[in-house]
Amino acid sequence: MFVFLSTMFNFLISPFFLLALSCLLPFFVFLNPKKKWVRVLIVGAPFLVMLVITSPLGPVLAHMIEGKNQSLNRAQFVQAVKEDASRPVALVVLSGGVAHYKKDSERFKFFSNFARFATPFIWGKIYPNVHYIFSFGLVDGVGAEYLNEGQAMEKFAQEFGLDQSRIHVTRASHNSFDEALAVKDVLQSLHPRLTYVATSALHLPRVMKVYSKLEIPAQPFPAFYYTFPFDDGQLSFSMSNAELLRQSLHELIGNVVYKLTGKM
Repeated sequence: MFVFLSTMFNFLISPFFLLALSCLLPFFVFLNPKKKWVRVLIVGAPFLVMLVITSPLGPVLAHMIEGKNQSLNRAQFVQAVKEDASRPVALVVLSGGVAHYKKDSERFKFFSNFARFATPFIWGKIYPNVHYIFSFGLVDGVGAEYLNEGQAMEKFAQEFGLDQSRIHVTRASHNSFDEALAVKDVLQSLHPRLTYVATSALHLPRVMKVYSKLEIPAQPFPAFYYTFPFDDGQLSFSMSNAELLRQSLHELIGNVVYKLTGKM
């Protein structure tokens, strides 16, 4: 049920859904509103929405959110890992979403999308005290038989050459808060000296606030940025800006919901 509601939420805030919805508005001009500016607004709604979703609004919002997490220095990470090599360091890898695939072509497409998450693996692979924790969303209903994200990331880690003893997969979770609780259970059994949370810099601010709420001591590990460094090309009008707008709205609205429900 949660997967369905989450899918519907993402669909409703999708810029392309808003664009399709705005295309229906011109039909209301036949109601012959009295004021001319209302008629102009109704007829021009699709053009206005198209202008907004392709504008730099998406990259600018993403840049503002990502700027709340500074990039992690590799030298500092290595020093922290080496500081007490006898105790484990936990590296929680949150890839976001739930992965489903049936065919090998979809499987390889899924793995190819995780090149941007290679940094945590590259930095920590040679240190045997670095343990990786993978979490995944709960899959129910249609698609429950597909391979989920946690198992996919576990296989990815194995193919990368990590020893099975350093790989930990959490129980299934419903949302970012439940995901943090699942991670906390693993951390309590692992007893790490230090914990890093690796995910996109766009998602990290909400994750770190959830961890703080649950009193999980952790350090942010931005796996990748969408808008750093910020360049002039991101200030142009492009259809690629639409997806950044959706993701930024997802995080901003998610923050509001989490604050109202006491999850952060």
